[in-house]
Amino acid sequence: MKIITFLALISSFIYTYSQNSCEQIIRNEIIEKIKNYPSNELVAYQDTINGGFGLMHLKTKMKLTKALFMKPEFFSPSLRATIHKQTGYCEIQILGSNRDYEIINNEDHEDDIVWDGSNEITNVKKKSIS
Repeated sequence: MKIITFLALISSFIYTYSQNSCEQIIRNEIIEKIKNYPSNELVAYQDTINGGFGLMHLKTKMKLTKALFMKPEFFSPSLRATIHKQTGYCEIQILGSNRDYEIINNEDHEDDIVWDGSNEITNVKKKSIS
């Protein structure tokens, strides 16, 4: 039963992120979750199941975001991150809380990639434009 629940959870996670644009993911899954916290109180945590990284509140130890990042990320003063999607990845840059978590870079890469949970993106296949 646990395996079925786990597989259903992973499937819905993959479907959700494959259907969303990078900006939707940034706004809904990152900024909405952290907007009430100062950026200097946010630190990275690693998810033991998928190996990805998310943000948690330093003082309360509360996990605020899902493990969307491929490596540990911090605001210094902005956060630069790569987010894995089913059909590619996003490269993002968000300013800290003193700038209301403004998105200043949002690149959506629709390359076919495989992310094995490590800090590296592997098997990148460029799509040719004909």
